[in-house]
Amino acid sequence: MTAVEFGPSPAASFTVNDSGSISAVAPAGSGSVDVTVTTTAGTSTTSIADRYTYTSSSSGPTVSSVSPGGGRTMGGSTVTITGSGFTGAIYVMFGSVFAQSFTVNSDSSITATVPADVAGTVNVTVATAAGTSSISAADQFSYGSTRTWVAADTGDDANPCSRDAPCLTFAAALTATLAGGEIDVLTPGDYGPLTIAKSITICNEDGVAGELVTASGAITIQAGATDVVTLRGLTLDGANADNNGVVVSSAKRVVIDKVVIENFGLAGIDVAPSSGAVAADIANTTITNSGAGVLIKPSSGAMATVIVKRVHLANNIGAGAQIDGTAGGVAFAVIVDSVASENGSSGVVAVSGTGGSALVYLMRDAVNHNATAGIVSNQSAGGTASVYVGGSQLTGNANGVSSASGGALISYGNNQLSGNGSNGGFTGTATLN
Repeated sequence: MTAVEFGPSPAASFTVNDSGSISAVAPAGSGSVDVTVTTTAGTSTTSIADRYTYTSSSSGPTVSSVSPGGGRTMGGSTVTITGSGFTGAIYVMFGSVFAQSFTVNSDSSITATVPADVAGTVNVTVATAAGTSSISAADQFSYGSTRTWVAADTGDDANPCSRDAPCLTFAAALTATLAGGEIDVLTPGDYGPLTIAKSITICNEDGVAGELVTASGAITIQAGATDVVTLRGLTLDGANADNNGVVVSSAKRVVIDKVVIENFGLAGIDVAPSSGAVAADIANTTITNSGAGVLIKPSSGAMATVIVKRVHLANNIGAGAQIDGTAGGVAFAVIVDSVASENGSSGVVAVSGTGGSALVYLMRDAVNHNATAGIVSNQSAGGTASVYVGGSQLTGNANGVSSASGGALISYGNNQLSGNGSNGGFTGTATLN
């Protein structure tokens, strides 16, 4: 058997079952054509009995399922696509990427090799001469995993980022992790800078999982308005270059827990949304030897809400924490059970500007030995700046508390304000309920 033809076109494939039977996959075509078989003895004579009639549908092929429904970002796995109207398929696509290869098994089945792509969910479509299949939830394929791993000693970014074959960098693992998933650290090491644009958790419960960065900030978060990003157990070292440690530009919420941030020329954590609202929870974290500890500075029309719990802000060149409304946004912070000490400027600063405000609550904090002042409330550039302080200790600062241009400093009456170069005074009191 040398050929099977549907009119002028060869069959897409054929199998000789026995001397009296052949199974063939029809090529693309239209109308009615003669099906001929050619052997070494010649070609079959055409007749009414060998007629094959193509049927067409304006809707083209349909995809009803893809199995399995997910795989690695590096591609190479095989899926079975089930549906109808696949005869004469021209191409198969996974999102905007062509399948590496495909075989039309029958009018209702295609086997395809998955191409590489980043983590996420795409639609699988089939195209024939009659059109391209419409997309639906039934044709979806998900790249990546909900959980991936990195390892400094055995990792390779060409790996699938599995526990047995981990990646080498956070950036590679992020592309292999589905939104809402988790990247886990297997061994201590340097995992490189990262920009995050989706919900993700990066977790290191043991040892040191770090980033030593000089050419850029360590982690930049540019996620969506519904995304939650969690960083846990990391060590970020800026090598004294003029960069930020963590920059929060956009997200619904960012959680920073058990993180050490040191040696950045700018802020250890910079919460600076340009629009919308961002919330950040910072806990059990140390920020030291940087240009500033925590900077909260939303742009005009934006709002940043930051909760600081059990955080050590020490030996920074500028302020330990600066809640800053000078860019026109609303900056709000609650600082609880934390330490702001030995900073080159002040321990905690609230500063407002035209159209912007700064509001801070401090409870059970130690604000000691800062070069300029323990706590500052400054509204000289306009707007309103207010700081409420309760159960806190302020000692050893050049100035204990300082108000500029009417900035409010409100005491709950249970603070220890003593032993400063100048203790200063609160501008008002509030009652504990």
